[in-house]
Amino acid sequence: LYHVRIATGVELPLCKESERPADTEFVVYLGPCRATRKAGIDIEALPPSGHVVRTVGNSLFLVGRDRDRGAVGHYWTADWQGTLYAVYDLLETEMGVRWLWPGELGEHIPARARLAVGTTDRSGKPRFRQSWLRPAGAKGSHVPGWSSPEAKAKFHEAQKLFLIRHRFGAVANLDYGHSFGRYWRRFGKSNPEFFAQLPDGTRRPLAGDPG
Repeated sequence: LYHVRIATGVELPLCKESERPADTEFVVYLGPCRATRKAGIDIEALPPSGHVVRTVGNSLFLVGRDRDRGAVGHYWTADWQGTLYAVYDLLETEMGVRWLWPGELGEHIPARARLAVGTTDRSGKPRFRQSWLRPAGAKGSHVPGWSSPEAKAKFHEAQKLFLIRHRFGAVANLDYGHSFGRYWRRFGKSNPEFFAQLPDGTRRPLAGDPG
C-alpha cells in the first residue's frame, strides 16, 4: 500500500476477504484464502518462502508459503515470508521499485498516473537456505559516530527492512553456535591432554570459564 500510494497518490482500501464489497471490480488477494484455493493455487506445494504472482480474470493473487515464528527475516527463527516476497516481486517487476540503501532516501519509487498488471503467472523461491548480513554495533550502548542513540536505532531498523526487501533471511536455521563450546565437560576426564597445562601443573578451565 505504501509504495502504491507514493507512486500513484492512491490509497488502496484494505479489507478481509469476507468483507469485500460486492461491487468491487478489481481485487488484489494477499496470502492464502478461499479465493486462492478456488484459483487452484496450492500453498503446500510451494517451497518454504516460495511465492506466486498470478492474475485470474480481474483478480491479482500475491501468495506465498508463510511461517511466523516471531522475527521476519531473521536467520535464527527462520520465518517463511513467501507472501511478502510476492509483493516485492510485483513492486520490482511491474512498478520498477528499487531499494538502493536503507531509509527513505534510498527508495526509488517511479511516479505513474496508472498502475496496470497484465496477464501473468510466475513463481519464485529464495536462492539460498540462509542469507544474513550481521550489522556492526547493532547491540549495546551508544557507539561513537552516531549523533544520538535514537539515530543509531533508527538506522538499524531501516537496515533490517532493507535486508528483508533484498530477500535476506532463512528458510532453515543453520546456525550452530560456537564450534568448541563445552569441551572441558565433554573431554576433561576422558582426554585431559586436549587442554593446555597451566603453570601449577593442572589441566582445567580458567576461573570464570564454564568449560
